[in-house]
Amino acid sequence: MSGETTHITQSRRTFGPIIAGEAATQSGDDLELNGASNQVRPGGSGVSEDDVGQTLWVTSGPAGWVPGSYRITAADLTFNRWTLDRAPAAAGASAGASWAIYPATTDPAKPDKFNYKGAIGVNGDKVEGCDVVTPKMDWTRTVSKAGASMAYFVGLMDLVGCKNGAPFYGFAAGDVLFNGASGTYSLADRYSVTHRFGVSRGKANVAIIPGELTVPYKRGWDYLWVRYNTKVEPGSVAPRAAAAFVEEVYPDADFTLIGIGR
Repeated sequence: MSGETTHITQSRRTFGPIIAGEAATQSGDDLELNGASNQVRPGGSGVSEDDVGQTLWVTSGPAGWVPGSYRITAADLTFNRWTLDRAPAAAGASAGASWAIYPATTDPAKPDKFNYKGAIGVNGDKVEGCDVVTPKMDWTRTVSKAGASMAYFVGLMDLVGCKNGAPFYGFAAGDVLFNGASGTYSLADRYSVTHRFGVSRGKANVAIIPGELTVPYKRGWDYLWVRYNTKVEPGSVAPRAAAAFVEEVYPDADFTLIGIGR
């Protein structure tokens, strides 16, 4: 199995933006865990309801802290603490993490001119995206046959570029692509045929824009693409994901015709 490079145009989540010329609205070197593993409290700083939806940047800290960007999902004024979208430190980590909050937000409830709803690399009216590694599995099955006719090999040729229409070797329908076969013949071993397959698993609830645009299901070898419309907001005109489409690009086939079981 290996990692396959895939070009994407939508991120799983967006942090920022950090706007040129604007300094952090809050910062410190005194962040501590407080309550649940995803709850933190800044020492000496007032927590506000306006912080919800903004990004807390943890830049460094004692052992156990994970630097990175965290979305503030709730503000508890009684205990002067924030609830984050995930835990920034291991349980029991010492206080003293460095942190900062910048003024801009990508919270859909508080739109601004840089709210691109997860589109990556927005440049004018284009979404440039980026390349990521996605899991892919290639496998082979070699069998020996006492005899093989030309009709059998022609049948295999017709299956190349087809996906399994029914479960196959433990994989769901649509997850396995037949990539072809090769064979040899010898008096001792008869026909030896090696079949090649690729596996790409299906995914349920593929969130393009979480809470707003979600694809219920995409089979592994189907092609998912996003239509972008121009979104006009105060101070900006930019592409915004408007609709998603799942395309079947490989036909289904009966893999029992390969003759290696299922």
